[in-house]
Amino acid sequence: MPSLDELRAELAPMLEEVAAKLLGDKLSRAKGLLVEKPRPDRRLALPRPRTVNIYVAIEALSELVIRHEGRDDFVEFEVAGYRVPGILNTKVQAAERRALLRLLYDFYDRNLNGAVARLADAVKELGLQGAERIAEKLRGGGWRCYLAPKQGRRQGEETVEAYCGFCPGCMIYGYAGMDEGGGYNVKSRVEGDVFYGLCASSRCVVQRTFNAVNDATKTTFYEEGETGALYTLSLIEPGTVFVGKIAVRDPSLAELLAVLLAVSNVERIGARQTHFGRVKTHIPAIVFSRFERGTGYEAAARMLREKSGGPLGLEEALQGLTGYAETVATSDDLLIASRGLADELRRLSLRDIDAVLAAAWLDSLVFKASIEQFIAAPRRG
Repeated sequence: MPSLDELRAELAPMLEEVAAKLLGDKLSRAKGLLVEKPRPDRRLALPRPRTVNIYVAIEALSELVIRHEGRDDFVEFEVAGYRVPGILNTKVQAAERRALLRLLYDFYDRNLNGAVARLADAVKELGLQGAERIAEKLRGGGWRCYLAPKQGRRQGEETVEAYCGFCPGCMIYGYAGMDEGGGYNVKSRVEGDVFYGLCASSRCVVQRTFNAVNDATKTTFYEEGETGALYTLSLIEPGTVFVGKIAVRDPSLAELLAVLLAVSNVERIGARQTHFGRVKTHIPAIVFSRFERGTGYEAAARMLREKSGGPLGLEEALQGLTGYAETVATSDDLLIASRGLADELRRLSLRDIDAVLAAAWLDSLVFKASIEQFIAAPRRG
């Protein structure tokens, strides 16, 4: 049974190799602006000024229906005097989390007798609450992490099955503590705002009319002899680009790479994804800092003013985000500008992805143990 230190020593060179492919000669300095998590330490539960600012462009590859609360098919925001479509970060972050979970499920199923078994051994050494249960789930093929309805104790009662509470998805994107996941909440360390469309709505939103299908017959013909009702959707056109920024708080190198993998593998967004919603993400700039730098709103406003309401194409958006990141980064920060970073992330081999996810899972378990140490520590004063 390898010790925690032995497992980390085995994963470190593989993680370093992947990070070097993505961050190049700036890797060493980037690591100095991240948080190392070698072993559980209650001080790791305390927030510190370590923020990775990731500038993201979302390119619509098909028509989009971006609904939030209310009846409208898309939400508008006013930016630089123009009404533009937008996507709230709640929707973007949900898509990121699903992308990360897809990667984690695949990693788990393929490595059940390898890296996953070693992680299960590490759980006991970390002294986590419910270590036996967590190790059994990992080793026994029973790990799953999702919110799903299930029957409650009373007849007809429906409750929600909790997130697992110990995978990278939970420890990076947060979860609400329940009986099985632990008696405490973990806040998301990935934060963001609205992603703004680089186009006035009047120039990139179209209306299309569809036939409502009868749920029983799956046709548009009803028993009364009438055809199905017509309905109209307001659709954001393909080619529309949205820009925004997410801030990742206090990540380790592995956790940051896991977030970048999740962002780059978001494939669909919005409502009615069976028919609409195909997107492609781009990451033209990252600012490693002690603080949050810039906003998606400022970047969008700057570009829309220069282009009189747009529409701006993808290349203009990527250049605009990079230029904006250069203006907000200080001399103490590290700016990494890479037009093709998201494409490089999507091209990583399974071996590289496994190295990132195994290391991220280990760091997440260490972070969880650190939180539990902090909670259990006697309070002074």
